[in-house]
Amino acid sequence: MQRKFFQFICICFLALKVQAQRGINNPDSLSYSWYVNGQWDSLINNEKALLTSAGLDYYYLRYRIAEAYFQNGDYLKSAEYFRKASKMNPLDTFALLRLHTSLTIFGRFHEAAVEAKKLRKMGAHPNDYAESQLQSFSTEYGIRFSDSDSVGQIEYKTASISIAPLQRLSILGSYQLINQDYFYGSTMQQVMHAKASWFFNKSWRVFANGNLIEIEFVPLEGITRYFSYQSISGGASKYFGKWHSSLELSYSNFNYSDYFQMNLSTGYFPMRNNRLGIFHELILQNNDGNFSVVSKPSLSYRLNDKFYLGLKSFFGNTTNLVENEGYIVSNSLDITKVKAQIQFDYYASKYLSFFVLGSYESRTEFTLGNAYSLTGFVAGLRLCPGRSIWK
Repeated sequence: MQRKFFQFICICFLALKVQAQRGINNPDSLSYSWYVNGQWDSLINNEKALLTSAGLDYYYLRYRIAEAYFQNGDYLKSAEYFRKASKMNPLDTFALLRLHTSLTIFGRFHEAAVEAKKLRKMGAHPNDYAESQLQSFSTEYGIRFSDSDSVGQIEYKTASISIAPLQRLSILGSYQLINQDYFYGSTMQQVMHAKASWFFNKSWRVFANGNLIEIEFVPLEGITRYFSYQSISGGASKYFGKWHSSLELSYSNFNYSDYFQMNLSTGYFPMRNNRLGIFHELILQNNDGNFSVVSKPSLSYRLNDKFYLGLKSFFGNTTNLVENEGYIVSNSLDITKVKAQIQFDYYASKYLSFFVLGSYESRTEFTLGNAYSLTGFVAGLRLCPGRSIWK
C-alpha cells in the first residue's frame, strides 16, 4: 500500500512538472516576481515555458532571462539574450549596457567596442571603455641562456603599438631588436612586424601579417655580413559560441628557401564566463619539398579579476621559422623539438597590465647536429588608453 501511494505521489509530481514546462499562467507577472526577488535559477529553468506561454516575444521577458544568465556568470548566454532584447527596443540603453559588459567579460573586446560606440551616440558612456584611437602600447624585455657555447645568449627588446583608425579596422606595429653573442661572433636582428585586422558582424575577422627581418652578422674574424628576409600571411577567424577557429596561410623566404605554411587554430571555452580556454594549433609547412608538422596545445585560465595563467607547449621537429610564426628567427636553421612556456599576467587596472613569461626549449644545432637547450624569461608591460581589441 505504501509503495503504491509513493508511486502515485511521484506520478503526480512528474505530471505537475511537465505541465509547468508546457505552460505557465501569467508568465509576465511570474517572471517579474522571480526577477525582482533575484530567483535567477527559476528564470533559467523555466526559460522555454515562459517564452512559450507568453505567446508574444517581448523586451522585458528577454531582459529578465538575460539578467538571470548574467547573474549566474553565463556571459555568453547573457550576451545572446541581451542582444535580442536590445533589438526589440533599440532606444533603450539598459540591455545595450549589459550586452557590452557581457562581451567585455567574455573577452570579445571588438564586439564590445561596437556596442560602446552605439551607447556613446545615445548619450550613455560605459565606464570600462575610453574613446581613443590608440588602443595599446607595450614594451618587452627578454633573455635566453643556452647550455651550448655555439649558441650563447640571446637578448630581446620589443616595442609595439596598436591603433584603430576606423571602428572595424585595427593595425598593430612592432619593432624588435635581437642581440646574440656566441662562439662564432655576434648577430643583431631587427624585426619589423605589422598586422591589420578587419572585423565583420557575427564575430568574423580577416587579417594580414607582414614581417621584415634585417640581420647583421659580425664573425670573430672576417667581413660583416648582411641578410634580409620577408614573410607575408593572411587568414580569417570566427567565434562559434564556445568555440573559436582560425586559418592562416603564409609564405616566407628565410635562409633563401621558400617556406609555405598553414596554421589551423581551434579554441574552446568550456566555462561560459571565459575563465578557462583550451587551444590547439596545428602547423603544416613545406620547405622546398620537405614537409613538417607541429602541434601546439595551450591553456589559459583566469585565476581572478587580476591574474591570468597561461601554459603553452610545442611538439615538432622543424626550424624556428615555424616555432615563432616567422616573427623571431634567431638560429633560424636550428631544429626545435620541444618547448614549454608558462606566463602570468597581472591586470593592475583597466588600462595597465604586466606579464612575466618563463620558457624552456630543446633544440638541435643545424651545423654540427648537437643537442642544446634554451632557458629564459620575458617581462613586459602594456598601456591601454582605450580598451584593447586585440585578443
